[in-house]
Amino acid sequence: MKRYRLFLMLFLLIIQATLYAADKYSAADQYLKDQDYEKAAAEYSKIILESGGVDASQDIRALTGGFISYYMLQNYKESFSMAKRVLKLDDYNSCAIFYAGQNLEVLGKTDLARNIFKYHEILPYDAPYKQFNEVKYFTTTQLDLVEGIDAAIDRERRMTYTPPIPNRLAMIYFVNDDYDAKWDNIGKGMADILSSDLALSDEIEVVERRELQILLNKLNLTRQQLIEDNIIRGIGSILRARYLIGGTYQIKPGLNTTFNLSMIDMLDQNNVQQYQFTKEDPDFSTIGTDILKKIIMQLNLTVNPKIKDAIKNISTQNSDAFLAYSNGLDAFDLKNYEASRDYFVQATDLDPDFLKAYEKQMFVDAMIHVLGNTFAANHFVILDQKYTYFAMQRQGVVPIINERMQTMSNILDLGYLPGNDSRAGKEAYIIPEIPEIRKLDEPPRPPGN
Repeated sequence: MKRYRLFLMLFLLIIQATLYAADKYSAADQYLKDQDYEKAAAEYSKIILESGGVDASQDIRALTGGFISYYMLQNYKESFSMAKRVLKLDDYNSCAIFYAGQNLEVLGKTDLARNIFKYHEILPYDAPYKQFNEVKYFTTTQLDLVEGIDAAIDRERRMTYTPPIPNRLAMIYFVNDDYDAKWDNIGKGMADILSSDLALSDEIEVVERRELQILLNKLNLTRQQLIEDNIIRGIGSILRARYLIGGTYQIKPGLNTTFNLSMIDMLDQNNVQQYQFTKEDPDFSTIGTDILKKIIMQLNLTVNPKIKDAIKNISTQNSDAFLAYSNGLDAFDLKNYEASRDYFVQATDLDPDFLKAYEKQMFVDAMIHVLGNTFAANHFVILDQKYTYFAMQRQGVVPIINERMQTMSNILDLGYLPGNDSRAGKEAYIIPEIPEIRKLDEPPRPPGN
């Protein structure tokens, strides 16, 4: 009987504590949802003071609400200090990393912010703000890419020869060689799938799709021009790619689908290899797998476990889902993000196992929030969005930043970021370049603080 009473008392105490905790945040959370950031900041600050102030508080929920509210009130230093405190308590807090970068960017420390946003690469796939950090890294590096392409085009026009980078590969969009414009974007989708899977190899460097898109926009090229030999070689020269891969395709529903693959080695002008792949009906998954295998064989690449997985499941066996995915890519390139998101949603509705479409949908969702500055107003919605299936399938394939990132963190006094075992900043040093990336099965935990 005494044991029963003790259990009942403990149960009631737990319920009471839970209700108290929920009630403690309720007013502040409601103000944040209502976008009343002044009252939200005041309420969260009160809770933080009760737990010892910003430097001593371990209340991540209150600190998070605080740095969001203060950011929206343009009190960036206070917001930054709270985000920094959260990262001392929770190294991989994706929301705190995002707002730390946002604050630094507004304060004029763009290079620093960009390096912080690069931490999206070590965050688990189900981290709520992973894609927001990825979007910010995408946008903060875009200008550098544009300037690099401009310089490369200028060198080409001045006929300044720059040799191709060994093992650098550019995947050119395949071109629809038939009358039915419905399938025009399939070539973009196929090139995207193939390049992302080839990028899993450690033996080649694959040109980013957005880098190619910037170049095509700069040169104002039509898709039909991508089958002209001199145009393709010019693109390869500008991108300093040794290998150029592209081709044409014809889709005849009810009959067959044919892809003509062309592979050019820029170090040997006479080395042009051509192959044809034909399947019944629009069978993009099988054809994509066959093309990927052929490229791997011709380039003599090692088939590592990640590429092996890619070969098994290159995209989707649903042709309508693949068409929606391809249309989503094209809408994204045209900066029509709402339409792009709708296409990716359509793709995942048609094929719930289409992981690459989920990935793109998550990215575009974040892009819409970032460009619309609606991320603070939708904080709780973002936390509730759980792409569970996608996260489950992607577990254990998380890239991690090279050890040189720790050096960057030490130098810039970013001791609160993941992977840093020092709190001492050394301002006299020069900011190092953004490091390369290696891939591990899972992210290592950071050293002890």
